[in-house]
Amino acid sequence: MSRCGIDIKMFSGEVVKKAANDIKRYDKETQGKIRNVIAKGTIAVMKAAIIKAPMGPTGSLKAGIHSEMEREKPQGIVKSDAPHSHLVEFGTVERIASNDPRKGKKAMRINDKFVSGVIRTGKMPKRPFMRPAMMQERGKIENEMEKIFQ
Repeated sequence: MSRCGIDIKMFSGEVVKKAANDIKRYDKETQGKIRNVIAKGTIAVMKAAIIKAPMGPTGSLKAGIHSEMEREKPQGIVKSDAPHSHLVEFGTVERIASNDPRKGKKAMRINDKFVSGVIRTGKMPKRPFMRPAMMQERGKIENEMEKIFQ
């Protein structure tokens, strides 16, 4: 997992796994086709994640989703760099916040109001967007890879 946010790792079926692991075994044309399927699949997962991500007031969750391709390995990565993306994807248990008198803080500011004592912010239900995007595109990626070897 990245420092903040989410990295999705998709382990596909045997055809995709074998093609990616043994890519050097194939001729240049086939290697290009394998890399192309992985690149297009990575972009498709990224676009699906952006569509599925809930829209917040700032839009930073959707804006933080991006993809990249590894140069050495035939592998694509879809990331969500928004610092709260893991909280949205997996949800939270009930959260408790309190002021810290040791640091000289006697109150907290919440929505331009000062509050002291223990604050219960409640449980946040999960609203997955990365994993469903991956699962939506997985079959398409596997089918495209199988077409290369037919």
